[in-house]
Amino acid sequence: MRSPLLSKGRRTRIAKSVTMPAPLGGMNTRDSVLALPKLDSPRLSNIYPREGYLEVRGGFSSFSTGYATKPETLMTFSSLAGVQTLFANNYTGIYDITAGGAIGAAVIARTDGRSQWTMFGDGTSNWLCSFNGVDKPAFYNGAAWTAVDAVSVPAITGVTTTGLIGAMSYQGRLFLIEKDKLKFWYLPPGVVGGAATAFDLAAQCSRGGYLMAAMPYTYDGGSGLDDLAVFVTSMGEAIVYKGTDPGTAANWVKVGTYYIGTPMGRRCLAKMGGDLLVLTQTGIVKMSSAMSGITNDAQFYISDKIRPTFIQDVKSYNSFFGWEIMVYAREGALVVNVPTSAASFKQYIMNTTTSAWSQFSNWTGCAFGTLNGQLYYANPVAAYSVNVAWSGTTDAGNPISSEIRTANYSFGSGNKKQSKLVLFNTSGTASATLLAYADGQSVGASGDCSFSGTQNLPRSLAIYPAVQIGVSLGLVTSAAFKHYGTTFTFEDGSIL
Repeated sequence: MRSPLLSKGRRTRIAKSVTMPAPLGGMNTRDSVLALPKLDSPRLSNIYPREGYLEVRGGFSSFSTGYATKPETLMTFSSLAGVQTLFANNYTGIYDITAGGAIGAAVIARTDGRSQWTMFGDGTSNWLCSFNGVDKPAFYNGAAWTAVDAVSVPAITGVTTTGLIGAMSYQGRLFLIEKDKLKFWYLPPGVVGGAATAFDLAAQCSRGGYLMAAMPYTYDGGSGLDDLAVFVTSMGEAIVYKGTDPGTAANWVKVGTYYIGTPMGRRCLAKMGGDLLVLTQTGIVKMSSAMSGITNDAQFYISDKIRPTFIQDVKSYNSFFGWEIMVYAREGALVVNVPTSAASFKQYIMNTTTSAWSQFSNWTGCAFGTLNGQLYYANPVAAYSVNVAWSGTTDAGNPISSEIRTANYSFGSGNKKQSKLVLFNTSGTASATLLAYADGQSVGASGDCSFSGTQNLPRSLAIYPAVQIGVSLGLVTSAAFKHYGTTFTFEDGSIL
């Protein structure tokens, strides 16, 4: 018996399903969108890549209000008993904001809100030491504030204290940075006052400039005699010393001078594990790599995956105040604050365990700090405030808009593809829009949908690539949820 011939114009297409894992490798703007590793993403907005899933970032809410001028520094005092106090510094004074709400009277007057600070212990008290290069340094021992000069208690002599703009606690001494000078001052060991002695760094620097910041480099993750002192200049040189007494050659040995790139402001240093990170115009440099002579970008810059985007931000926004780098231990996150104007900001966020990057928005913070492990930021936009961040599921009562976009998938075929079903593997509830990209270009959106837990989005998005290479999916949400992956069901072949 003969079987009828099938028409050449009609072919049976078989639906295929492919699981697209959540892009836990984080944001990658270095590589072509068409050639990204499958676990990377060209865009993660307000999404934090955790180990095993992606999560919408925590929200923010107002914490401290009533400022007459914008706060631009947050400082945390920790007592010997472990009790913490949070202070905000604006252009009228320093305020104790630990309890939140409307601020009271200033604890000490200030005329500049941009301060650098450090904690120092003298064996009897812990001290918060704050410097802005304009006012006398403000020291606090848990009981009283002191505007420090040559006759105060404590007192610093030998240097004009109003010119001091930064400090470092290293090997039981306070090291002081003088504004617009290529030298540092150091005090006697174990005290917060006394006669300051100068140490000139000019002969150690081939590029000139002035001393920008300093921080201990604890490369073994602990604290001891093998720690190093790192001094960063405005021209991008890091001068590294080892020892306990700059006044004694045998106890103060230069390790080397290393070029790391121009630092982005004075808040350019952060400790992360056993390394010291430097926020520079060309990326975030690991001191361990700089000192090892590594030149490979992927090892030299911890920010290598987002370096093109970061460098463009530096070109566009380097004149604005608010560049800062810090580690937020509670969430295991490196926070890099980027001012995009005098009143707008974004953050690059890196998971310190996986090194996966993402980008946050809508946190208008020019300075960050913590109190009892919780993150806060200073909001310089009227009405000025300090906000609690990475807390709750809304931004001051409004939904948090986020976006996840996958890498480009060809699904093993160069044919055109038609979407039949999209299965979200999620937990939580969200309102979402599904986006599709063909060979890197947007080709459609599903329209709004809502889902809770693992949900299907049935045949609401057709994908017809102009060039038959592959597709990527984007998910725009406006609620808190966790995302583990997406199963994409499609027909492979010509357009139906």
